[in-house]
Amino acid sequence: IDLITCCDLRYCTTDARLCVKEVDVAITADIGTLQRLPKIVGDGHARELALTARVFDGAEAKRMGLVTETLPSVDALMQHVRGVAAAMAAKSP
Repeated sequence: IDLITCCDLRYCTTDARLCVKEVDVAITADIGTLQRLPKIVGDGHARELALTARVFDGAEAKRMGLVTETLPSVDALMQHVRGVAAAMAAKSP
């Protein structure tokens, strides 16, 4: 979650497993996750995820707005993101 909240474009597979793990290992989420996550998924989702360390899948990440798109497999994911990257690279600087 730390890294994905830093990204402008976020994709994953439907079976991805995500979690804000800090509460389970008794540390503070100190690299900006708790500041960025509510802006992406809303306060309610962010608080629930941060306080419970609940593991959720890519399909739920899509429903809550954490990712732009979920794909059924790693191969499909890579094909999709390469297409997105190619479309972006084809634009003027």
